[in-house]
Amino acid sequence: MQSIYFSPQHAAFRATVRDFLREHVLPFADSWEIARTIPREVWKKFGQHGLLGLAHAARHGGGEQDLFHSIVFLEELGRTGYGGLRAGISAHSYMATHYIGRYGNESLQRAYLSPSITGEKIAALAITEWEAGSDLSRLGTTARPLGDKLVIDGTKVFI
Repeated sequence: MQSIYFSPQHAAFRATVRDFLREHVLPFADSWEIARTIPREVWKKFGQHGLLGLAHAARHGGGEQDLFHSIVFLEELGRTGYGGLRAGISAHSYMATHYIGRYGNESLQRAYLSPSITGEKIAALAITEWEAGSDLSRLGTTARPLGDKLVIDGTKVFI
C-alpha cells in the first residue's frame, strides 16, 4: 500500500529491520521472555546495526533519522509479538536516552549516551513513585549539589 508518509527509503529500512529481527531476535526471544532479560550481546547487536540511536545526533553515534524511521522500527518490534523486548528496547532508545541527549552536558552524553547507542550501556528509567505514579510534575525525589557530587533523596518503585 502506498503511503504519503513512508518513502522508498523507509520501506528499505523496514526490510532491513525485519531481516535483523528474523535472524537475531525471533529464534531466541521465547527464552528471553521466560528469563525476563535481553542478553547484553543482543543489545550490542542492535547497536551495531544502528537501531538504538535512530533519533540521536550523529556526533554521539546516532542516525539522525526522521520520525518515520523510528515508527517503522517500533512497528517491526511490535510485529514480533514480544512485549518485553519491545518495552525494553523502546524505553532505552526513546525515553531514557532521550533525556541524556536533550538535557545532558557533553561529558554525560559522551559517558552514557554514546555507549547506550552502541549497546555497551543499557539505559533505564527511575521515575515512578508511590504517591506520584509517573507524573513528573508530582515527583517527590530531590537532587541537590554537595561539593562535586549530587545527592539524590527519594524512593522509587517499579525500576
